[in-house]
Amino acid sequence: MRYESAERAPQLALVLTVHVVFWWICGWAIHSTIHHDMAELWAWGKEFQAGYFKHPPLSAWIAGAWFNLFPRQNWSFYLLSAVNAGIGLAGVFMIARLTLDHRAAWAALLLVMLTPFFNVYAFKLNANAVLLAVWPWTVYFFLRTLQTGRLVHATVFGALAGLAVLGKYYSAVLLSACFLASVSTPAARRLYLSPAPYVAVAAALIVLAPHALWVANHGFPTIEYAIDKTNSPRLAVLQRGLVATAQAIVLHMFALAALVFALGGERSNLTRAWRGFTRPENRVLVILTLGPLLITLLACAIGNVRISTQFMIPAFFLLPIAVLSTSRIIISDLQLVRLTKAAAMVMLAFASSALIMREVAASRFEQYGHAAIYEFSRRATQHWRHVTGTRLPIVTGDHQLAVLVAFYSPDRPSILTDFDRRKSPWISADALNRHGALVVCRGGAIACAARYPHLGGADQWSHLIVPAVGDSASTLSALVIAPQTATRPAVFDARLELR
Repeated sequence: MRYESAERAPQLALVLTVHVVFWWICGWAIHSTIHHDMAELWAWGKEFQAGYFKHPPLSAWIAGAWFNLFPRQNWSFYLLSAVNAGIGLAGVFMIARLTLDHRAAWAALLLVMLTPFFNVYAFKLNANAVLLAVWPWTVYFFLRTLQTGRLVHATVFGALAGLAVLGKYYSAVLLSACFLASVSTPAARRLYLSPAPYVAVAAALIVLAPHALWVANHGFPTIEYAIDKTNSPRLAVLQRGLVATAQAIVLHMFALAALVFALGGERSNLTRAWRGFTRPENRVLVILTLGPLLITLLACAIGNVRISTQFMIPAFFLLPIAVLSTSRIIISDLQLVRLTKAAAMVMLAFASSALIMREVAASRFEQYGHAAIYEFSRRATQHWRHVTGTRLPIVTGDHQLAVLVAFYSPDRPSILTDFDRRKSPWISADALNRHGALVVCRGGAIACAARYPHLGGADQWSHLIVPAVGDSASTLSALVIAPQTATRPAVFDARLELR
């Protein structure tokens, strides 16, 4: 591998800015509201913790820091999603410059930009999507550590490896591939005779230490959550894994078609790439490219780990680089122009179908439009203020609805997940009794009273009929658990049954 400095930084900044702005506007225009996973990140991020009951904390930290600077609006969340993908693409380009000449590096970047993982799938910022930003830079500094053995590169690699794990434990597959790559050739194995790998391990452990202590002190909730994901029927897990893998392959057809178009139909180059995957000099890059995917599939087949296309979105960013590097394709200026045109055509086609994509997104991911959920959040907050005379402090009930209400409420309430303080350790029993909580529920008063019988009868619930996706209407309900310090008489003075 050869290293060439990123002397084309202004061009890279321009290309990435165009990518970020274009897909930010698309994401904002297509989605009338944010996904409940995104609202959950915000709810976690405002309660800074070293861990959360489902996932390690990096994605929540990012959301929390972002919304200390930006308003709680749809546009700002989708801007964060686009910036997250752009940071990852910068890392992809830096990796490409280690193995390819400048034209081929630009080609690799354009091919990665054409894969939906760094645009459409990146819209929904969650624990999977945050890895799009972290994994490429982790691999970049791993390769620099192999090349130079310098302690500064090893330290940064170790710190990024720790951050990758703090993003999601799934990053273990990337670190496993890094280890396999580091022992795959004699030259790589010589690194273990230097302090570099041990410095990297120490840096990773330092980054992970606060989270490890949090996990131990809170009864290993993230480990329990991960193990729980392996309890599905094996046949269903295997089918899901095969479908997810097939979808991921299909989603690379845009990039493959663009590459064939750019090469003028020279498919022999792709055949050379396949043969190049077996050459010893390409072993490190091939392991880093295919290792995470193969380990993921083994985890699915042997460990009964449920996977999805969204789950695997960070695992494919090296594929275009590996294809161009192992095939030794020489990208001409004309071919690079063709590839740029192909990328532009895909972007224009996507923009022209934005209205259709909005309907698809609404039917698949959004149960309520922005107007409906915003109105319910506003009305529920007003109802709380009318009953108690205080700002809304805590929201609980149906979790997916509760996090959206918390995000859109003007009072920025905290979340009590599933009435379980183990899942929301920032809320004490004393604080809950002193401040009270608003319970929100999908359904009418009778249905919600049946779902939460310990909170009283149907007459205690207030409801709002809101427009759902399509032409139908839906009913959302709210119930006030009055605080002890309420300045007005409470409609209902129940106490939550906590776990």
